[in-house]
Amino acid sequence: MRALHDDLVDFIGTSTGPGHESHTIAASIGLAVERLLRPDDETWNSTLDRSKKLHRGERDHEGLDELSSLLKKYTRLHTVWGYSASGHGHTRYEQRMHASHGLYGCSYPVSDVLFRNLARAVEGMSLIESDSVLGVNGNKWEAHAGATAPGQFCAFDTAQGRAVRNFYTDFANEVA
Repeated sequence: MRALHDDLVDFIGTSTGPGHESHTIAASIGLAVERLLRPDDETWNSTLDRSKKLHRGERDHEGLDELSSLLKKYTRLHTVWGYSASGHGHTRYEQRMHASHGLYGCSYPVSDVLFRNLARAVEGMSLIESDSVLGVNGNKWEAHAGATAPGQFCAFDTAQGRAVRNFYTDFANEVA
C-alpha cells in the first residue's frame, strides 16, 4: 500500500496537472490509501480537508492510460480486496464489508475510491472521474445530502470505528 502511495505521489508530480482527470483520480486514490493505512480521526480529517481542494478536470486519455498502467502493478491489492468492476460478484474483503451495515457505511466511501479504480484498471476498463472522491453528487467525504462523511457516523473511538480500523488492518496485514 505504501508503494502504491509513493507511486501516486510521483505520478501527481509528473502528471498533466490539477486541471486533468488523471490528476484528480490519482490524488483521490492517494488520499484513500492514507485513510486505509491510518484509519483514525486525524488522518480522515486531514484527507477530507485536502480532498476539498480537488476539482473536476478535463479528460486526458494519455494521463489516464499512464495511471491505469501504474495501477495494474498493484493487481495483488485488487485480488486480495475482491471488488469486481465488471459485476461478477464481490469476494473476500469487499464481500465481508457488504455483510455488515455498520462496516459498509463507514468503509465504502474510502474503499470505493481505491478499489473501484484498481478493479477498473486491472479489468481493462477506463478510469472515470466519478470513481474519485469527486463523485456524481460532489465530494463523497463531505457532509451533504446523500453523502456519507465518516466523521459524521463512525468516529474511531466507537465500536463501529474500531471495527473499521480492525477491518483495514486485517487487509493491510494480509497484503504485507
